[in-house]
Amino acid sequence: MAKPRVLRAALYARLSVTKDESVSIPHQLEATRKYAESQGWTVVLEAFDEGVSATRNKPEARVGWRTIADSPEAYDV
Repeated sequence: MAKPRVLRAALYARLSVTKDESVSIPHQLEATRKYAESQGWTVVLEAFDEGVSATRNKPEARVGWRTIADSPEAYDV
């Protein structure tokens, strides 16, 4: 039987403005790391945009998002 392929994950977090620690960038990344681990995925890339409005900035204009989209690192999810 063939060994199942391990998916490679890219994680992204974004936060415009908040004082609520439960949605902080570190909290978001921790939660997505745990989820990736629970799925058996290998995290190969992480990026984030902090202080960036989703309504005022298109995804392609965000540095962290572009890091994921333009990364030479191959990822599946």
